[in-house]
Amino acid sequence: MTIRRRLLPPVVFAALLLAAAAPARAEGGVPDSVPGEVVVSVWSFVTPGMPEKRGCRIRVVVDNHTPLPIGFAGKFTGSLKGQVLDAWLVSTSGIPPKGSAERLYSCVMRPDRLELTADSPYGYPQTCEVSGQKVNPCPFKARVVSNAKEIVQP
Repeated sequence: MTIRRRLLPPVVFAALLLAAAAPARAEGGVPDSVPGEVVVSVWSFVTPGMPEKRGCRIRVVVDNHTPLPIGFAGKFTGSLKGQVLDAWLVSTSGIPPKGSAERLYSCVMRPDRLELTADSPYGYPQTCEVSGQKVNPCPFKARVVSNAKEIVQP
């Protein structure tokens, strides 16, 4: 008994390789750009009645003003008088359109400078979530608002 192997034509084989290497997409695909924006509000405050070093808190609210569900992750650093005091990785998932997510973090002292780090491989603008799919780079615009004196964003 002889078994014969049948080879695929080169064009079909190349198409199969390209399809296997392509990133997974949600049904209907994820667009290259998403209209609207994501607003990340970062507010620092001190709990009343507590000393600043014990009662410092950072409240982060991520508002989705896009037509698709999104997930936002971003690395923030807080500085006071040029010295980096804190860093937070803010991570959310599955925020529906017109929805929001809130996170609360501790801090050493209230920062006067807040920076959304652009080179983090795990966060905005390098990677994010749109319609349940991880997307590189992020197709939506994120805007940071804060009560810090200086805000740095990508």
